[in-house]
Amino acid sequence: MKILVVQETDWITRYPHTQHHLFERLSLKGHTIKVIDYGFDWRKDTNRELFQKKEIFPHVSKIYAGSSIEVIRPSSLHIPILEYAYLMFSHYRELIHQIKKFDPDLIIGFGILRTLYDISLRYYFDY
Repeated sequence: MKILVVQETDWITRYPHTQHHLFERLSLKGHTIKVIDYGFDWRKDTNRELFQKKEIFPHVSKIYAGSSIEVIRPSSLHIPILEYAYLMFSHYRELIHQIKKFDPDLIIGFGILRTLYDISLRYYFDY
């Protein structure tokens, strides 16, 4: 099964949560997992740039050795307040791209309003 996870926090640097355990175990069972995340802690980075390009982190494993999650971090704008408007745009664009390219069997959203917004726009515009 191909599973696409959308969340509004940093998959890599945040502490392992339930979703890390669940999806890493699913990857060990042969499922393909991709996560669209957000570099939430950009304000703590003293060397940050105004605009961060899209990054892809293949084969991320935090808990279970041998698990493999592909983390996709869409481009982000590092200007307070504007960051959230751009986040919706960049996540939406990446979600549409992943639906076309990856063709997931299941989409799971952590951050219900934004994910619902993304998916509803996708069906409204029939991408």
